[in-house]
Amino acid sequence: KYLELGRREAAKALELQPDSADAHRALAGVYYQDGKFQEALEQQMRTIEIGGVDERITSFVAMTLDMLGRPDRALSWYQISSKRQEHPGETEPGIGDRWAKLGEDEKAFQAYDHAIELQPGSPRGAVGKAHLHLLRGEFDVAREILRSRSRNVHDLPEIDLGEMAQIAAQVEFFARNYESAEELYSKLLKSDAQGGGSFYGAITYQSALGRVKQLQGANEEAAQLLSDCLVAETAAFNLQPQNPEAAYRLAAVEACLNRTSYALQHL
Repeated sequence: KYLELGRREAAKALELQPDSADAHRALAGVYYQDGKFQEALEQQMRTIEIGGVDERITSFVAMTLDMLGRPDRALSWYQISSKRQEHPGETEPGIGDRWAKLGEDEKAFQAYDHAIELQPGSPRGAVGKAHLHLLRGEFDVAREILRSRSRNVHDLPEIDLGEMAQIAAQVEFFARNYESAEELYSKLLKSDAQGGGSFYGAITYQSALGRVKQLQGANEEAAQLLSDCLVAETAAFNLQPQNPEAAYRLAAVEACLNRTSYALQHL
């Protein structure tokens, strides 16, 4: 509903002002939210042609290229953005994420550390650093980063749960500490029933909790959670068939439900 409204507003603005950089930027945003990343990129390039290069559009281009499977090109745009950023440290976590995707761990750690140094009050650098340690299987190191940056996420009220709690839940999930992961994902799910899918790993809170329940032998609860996820992720994929994260989330739920051939197709 909101995407359709945004699409109409952007189209109307372009009709009235075809050479408006803001109108092309708005349409790019609609395409991005709609999972049409190639179309979003085209509008971003048109925005740059008309309005020039600034921090917002370069970061937007980088995000889009990353979704199109080109972290190498995304990195170049983040580096351009870092030279134009109004608030030092804003783009460093994005640079770190792209280096991590390219297998350049040390360069990624340097970018995350730089982000922490430039913006000590922001969790983004620490979250990225903890996530990279998670990918390396260094769970204790990831936990220590999270402990040093915030009070115990298990004690936080649901309203205060953020990226620190999300990465903490993933650490426990992949470390196979399922009791702790269940507690964290249960709290996250209560805070946002549709949350998690756009964070690292494209893991929704509901699907993660369903998988944890499954691994703990609570098969009835797991089946209900995962069946509900299947309905939601199928609908999301049908709306955004070009979105790789939508395809991945659907495949993951299908795999949990032993729908192997469908999961492979979506992967």
